[in-house]
Formats: sequence, C-alpha cells, structure tokens
Amino acid sequence: MEKRDVNFLTFFLIWAKLQRWVVPLLHVRICVWLEECTDPVRVLMVFRGASKSTIYAVYKAWKLYRDRTRRSLVWAADGALAKKLTRDTIHVLRRHPLCVGMLPTKPGASSFWVNGSMDARNASMEAVGVNSNATGARADDIDYDDIEVPKNIKTVEGRMTLRQKIEDSTHIAVPDAQETYIGTPHTHASIYTEQIEGGAAVLKIPLFEHVVRYEQTKTRTRFHFNFKPGPDGLYVMVGIHKAARMLIEGRDYRLDGNDVVFDDPPDATLDICANCAWPERFTRAEIALRRSKTRTFNSWDSQYQLEAKPIGEVRL
Repeated sequence: MEKRDVNFLTFFLIWAKLQRWVVPLLHVRICVWLEECTDPVRVLMVFRGASKSTIYAVYKAWKLYRDRTRRSLVWAADGALAKKLTRDTIHVLRRHPLCVGMLPTKPGASSFWVNGSMDARNASMEAVGVNSNATGARADDIDYDDIEVPKNIKTVEGRMTLRQKIEDSTHIAVPDAQETYIGTPHTHASIYTEQIEGGAAVLKIPLFEHVVRYEQTKTRTRFHFNFKPGPDGLYVMVGIHKAARMLIEGRDYRLDGNDVVFDDPPDATLDICANCAWPERFTRAEIALRRSKTRTFNSWDSQYQLEAKPIGEVRL
C-alpha cells in the first residue's frame, strides 16, 4: 500500500495516539462520513463540545497529505475564527508522522502553501471572514466553519447579509469542488437547515438520540417515553438555567415500565432523554452544569439537540 493511500480514519487514529486521545465511537463515525461522503455540498452538524472542528482540522491535513495541490478556502464568521482552523491544520501537518516535509519553515495562519503546491496565486489553505473580499480566489474545497454565530443572525437583514456574503462561493469553487458546512444552528432560519432542504448531504448527531419533552406538568405525575435506554441509562431533567436539575432515579422519581413516575407533579418543563452520543465526556454532572449555564430551552435545543425554534416559540 502506498503511503498516500492511508484512509482518513487510520490517519486520524495515528494522530489521536500521538495526542494520547481516547477516541469515542462518535469520532469514528464523523471520520468515516467525512471521507465517504463525496456530495458536492454537505453539512456536518454535531452538538457543541463534540470536537468537530478539531477533527475537521485533522481531515484538512489528510486531504493535503493525499493531494498537495489541493486548495481550500476557509470561511468563518470572522477572520480570527477562520484562522483557528488553519492554525490547527498547520499544527497537524507539522507533527503528524505521515506529513514530514510538507510545510515550509514559517507557514502563515491566514494562508499557507504546502511544499508541492502548484498554484502560486491560491494557497493550500486560506482563511477569511464573511466580511472579507475573496473575489478572484479559486478553490477545490470551501469550508464554512461556524459561519453562523449569534451576532450575524439576530435579524432578517443579518441573515440575508450572511447569505449574500458567501454567495461568491459559486464563482470561487472550481468544477467538482466540495463545500462543507460545519456548525450548529443558531436560528430557526439557519443556513445549515437551508442547505439540507436544498439537497445537501448531512451528518447530524445531537447529544441525545432520543428526547421527549413535557411542558404541562402542573398536575401530572406520570410521563411516558417510547424508546429503549442505552447502556448509559435514562437522563431525566427539569428546568433550564438556574432552575435546571438532573434528577436521580429512586430519589426524585421511579420507573414503571416506560413511564417516569413522580410522587408529586414536577411543575417544571421535563426532558426525558436516552442514548448520549458521548457519555464518557458528557457525564450527568457535565450535562447538568451546561444546562445550568444555558439561559433558554431554545439555546439548549439548538446547540445540543440541533433544533432551533422560531423566535416566537422561545421560552425561558
């Protein structure tokens, strides 16, 4: 097998071993999808804290390892954010054992060329913010890493401006180029949802595979769920922000078949969840902490369950 025939999962596992990472199945799933999904437009939507941008930086290094003539344009909400991906990719290229000799002595964070690049005008990777001028660039890959953030989607005008700014990608991408959107939705009118509805391939991994929510809880004491909990069991939570609590079976509630049963009505929004995508990292204590620091259910749902509601449906 030629050295450059190493697949991405193998490339990633070599890097993970060097970094002393314990690789969860979640990351294996992302790695396999990134290599196997060859659609021209695709969306990687995974919950906050899942290390998707870290994995993607290793993926970008692998793409250059496989083809040093590859050109990428990294677009993010601003230039500083875009440069995080290029810096992380440089870090991998500099230290991965399969990438020896690929980098020049002093690669730039905004743009850099690997040794073996054939295009003096367009960098191997170039990082720009949505307000930057990329006219005249050419790219084999366009990577939208956290293109959508709270500050640029607050209004209809802001969301429209975002779309107008990145519309130039149509003219930048060369034939057979691939566009990848990486992030979490910050609005019901999300650019990620728009791309999926337009036919983009998608890998969507929420924190919990199964969730049922009850909002009318003032008089009821019994709440049904119709899914089978995984090895990590059931997660029963009430409230959000300062009122958030992770409930404990046997103390706060009991199970009766597929029903969560309380002695008294909980009188708070109730979430019954199962099958955490990364239980080793997102322990019950960690989830409870994040719930307590999240101000609204809409914020929780958008960033961890990847579902954003219209503003009129947002509830504290």
